[in-house]
Amino acid sequence: MFARRSPSKLVEAFAKIFPVPFRNFGICSYCHRDYFSSQLNEVLIFKNRIEIYNPGLFPIGLTPEDFIENDRPPVNRNPLLARLISSKDPESPASSLKRITSVCEKAGVKVEFLRKKLGFTTVFYRP
Repeated sequence: MFARRSPSKLVEAFAKIFPVPFRNFGICSYCHRDYFSSQLNEVLIFKNRIEIYNPGLFPIGLTPEDFIENDRPPVNRNPLLARLISSKDPESPASSLKRITSVCEKAGVKVEFLRKKLGFTTVFYRP
């Protein structure tokens, strides 16, 4: 089903399977997680997809489409961490979901955003 690997090995594995920049997606997952939760971020690798789970609830009353299709600014759960990341990556203030969708469309990778009771999962399907 999936294998445990070091972060650098995961990035290498992703690059071989998917033509999208997973490093940025992983960073976004940590930036938006709920640090009061004892649950950890997870990366699951299956034969046909990769799932990145974030133990942070999606903002109440908002859907992924609100950020993808509209010009809704991001909701920073961890403003200090978001500021630190945006100082290193000038593109990061843009909506992560909008950027992920755009990059995946260009690469021909189907992506799905799933709201869970205790978190949020981004699913990347193998092209």
